Amino acid sequence: MRIIYKENEKSRLCEMFGIENCLIKEISCDADSRFTMKKEHHHTGFEIHMIVAGCQSYDFSGVEKRVDAGKMIVISPLTKHRTGAHLPETKKISLTFQANSQSPMLFGAWDNGIKVTDAGNRLEAVASELSHEWKTRSAYSSEMADALAYQMLILIMRKLGLGQKYEVPNDTEEDARVHMAKQYIDDNIEQNLKVSDVASYCYMGEKQLTRLFKTYADETPGTYIQRKKCLRIEKLLTENISLGEISERMNFTSEYHFNSFFKKYAGMPPGKYRKMLKNKNEI
Repeated sequence: MRIIYKENEKSRLCEMFGIENCLIKEISCDADSRFTMKKEHHHTGFEIHMIVAGCQSYDFSGVEKRVDAGKMIVISPLTKHRTGAHLPETKKISLTFQANSQSPMLFGAWDNGIKVTDAGNRLEAVASELSHEWKTRSAYSSEMADALAYQMLILIMRKLGLGQKYEVPNDTEEDARVHMAKQYIDDNIEQNLKVSDVASYCYMGEKQLTRLFKTYADETPGTYIQRKKCLRIEKLLTENISLGEISERMNFTSEYHFNSFFKKYAGMPPGKYRKMLKNKNEI
């Protein structure tokens, strides 16, 4: 038997899933057979065995359950059981933990306190990665182990049909693209940005980008660029920088173009706007 995860004091398993005292072990049935509990017993918490290779049988007060490789058995608290026969070279992953009254684990549909279901390749892969992290103890292995333990529990609860299914809104991808476009504009607003530049960055055409902006931002991408550019100029006008430096920094072809652009937005040229800001601060 080899321990591959033990919940630490900083773990958020209880907060997230109503689970605590989580312990995950690797068991080689042949090598560990002489240490295996043969008597009927029960636990106050959950016990889950995922059969990685071979086959293991369990006895539940005279009712035998066979669990083959690729499957897992979930044993509810206080369910009496004992380990039965196993095929040579049988290996399994064992999880034990306590669940409080808020845990979704307590609301499963159990068959006399037990449930057998498919484990799945993904769950086995996560368990294998967890074993590697716990063994190597590389940088951030503790954090990785916690994250992988979370994944295992989520995958188990999915297999048991526990938890609500998250319905992805139809507009999520498009809304995310508008966010991506805005972030690109904000990060590069001092450049001579064109709508086509933004559209290319977001892997779409100008018409599609414009349609999405109108739908989710209630303005065109061109208007958004102009507004953000003017807001950036406003900020620069509060700093000790000449108008010529601001014009050059904002990539205008000339100071005349710079003055004309800002006047359309503020109703006055940048020099007059700077004086107005200075007068406001002195009051």
